[in-house]
Amino acid sequence: MDYREVMVEYPDYLRVTCFGRWSENTSEAMWRTVAERLSQSDHQRVLIDDRQLEVDVKPVEDYEHATLVVGVLRGCARRVALLDELSDDTQFFETVCVNRGLNLRLFDDEAAALEWLLHGADA
Repeated sequence: MDYREVMVEYPDYLRVTCFGRWSENTSEAMWRTVAERLSQSDHQRVLIDDRQLEVDVKPVEDYEHATLVVGVLRGCARRVALLDELSDDTQFFETVCVNRGLNLRLFDDEAAALEWLLHGADA
């Protein structure tokens, strides 16, 4: 299935749902679009739902991609909740982002993700 995404602005956050086959190019474009949407609105929180995304990446690609995401979202995203399956790869992505200063957390439960995104201790 070809890649596509749906972005919906809610009063307190931007939600992005991704579908299809992941590629570095489509993902980079999505993150840049997210940054642009955040900078043009009052939103500083984003929920990314990757649960319907087909991903097959190597750890070095996760590292490079996380570094890119941090650079793209620096200064426009206060908090990022990522909905995905919990695996060594996704947890590595989360760790790289957090170590580089992005307030990103990985969740496999949407209710928990929204609770942290909107009401967490440092919200």
